[in-house]
Amino acid sequence: LEVSKLNKLFARGVSNESIKKGLLVLKEFPKSYILHNIMGLAYAANARFDKAEDHYKKSIKLNPKSSLTFENYGNLLKTIGRIEGAIDNYKKSINLNPKNYKGLNNLAITLIDEELFHEAIEVLNKAININSKNYLAHLNMGNIYKDLDLNFEAIKHYQLALNDNENHIGLRNNLGLVLVRERRYEEALKHYLFLIKSDPENIRGLTNISSLYRNTGRLKKSLEYIERARLLNKQIELEEELYLNKAAVELELGEFKNSIKSTKESLNLNPNLYLAHDNLCLSMQKIGDFENLKT
Repeated sequence: LEVSKLNKLFARGVSNESIKKGLLVLKEFPKSYILHNIMGLAYAANARFDKAEDHYKKSIKLNPKSSLTFENYGNLLKTIGRIEGAIDNYKKSINLNPKNYKGLNNLAITLIDEELFHEAIEVLNKAININSKNYLAHLNMGNIYKDLDLNFEAIKHYQLALNDNENHIGLRNNLGLVLVRERRYEEALKHYLFLIKSDPENIRGLTNISSLYRNTGRLKKSLEYIERARLLNKQIELEEELYLNKAAVELELGEFKNSIKSTKESLNLNPNLYLAHDNLCLSMQKIGDFENLKT
């Protein structure tokens, strides 16, 4: 009953006031490991990490066989950057409940972040054996194989993940990237276009489509998508890249004056872009502007 009260209380949001009410409930039942675990979650959600850690430790002391508390404690330690402690607690959680595929996912993600890929693969295989439709495990497995340039394995796991979550934008994007590596351009394009339909302002999706069209010789379409990305972009650090890509496509199209203009926009943002200088020289040669080419 008290656990239900606390869960309902925090379901409405965590605030200093709700934490005070939670502590009053805990005062009545100070030896409840479940209530300490819930208070740990509440303090963590409120970014009061020291208090959260105190409650997780008390919960573990009261019941050292609670898989969930170790998992939550691991999540907290990961959040505050104590990675070794996070991994240790995830492993304790899994030892107590070997079928906890969510805990296995959390451990795997942490191992991936630390570039411990082979250990992460072992963990994810355990998660998939427990639940073959665990799309997060397949997604993370795909991400590992993508980073290791093992394209066939990456595609296999991305497609399995897609079977259970076809609307996942990041998954669509990553699958498209790997398919492009394998020159399976039309398959990749279908995923990119699905992504853009779901999120029309996804800059990376638009630039990936532009790149694909450029690689397959459809330059007008490539220019259309890079221009869409440029007009939507609000990130200064991406602006120089977008102008440079635009200039490169314009150069290939023979639109030399437009290419010079786009290249200069890129150089205004970053005068040290050697690719932009190369692009500018080529465009000036094409229009016979040898006077400016000297400079």
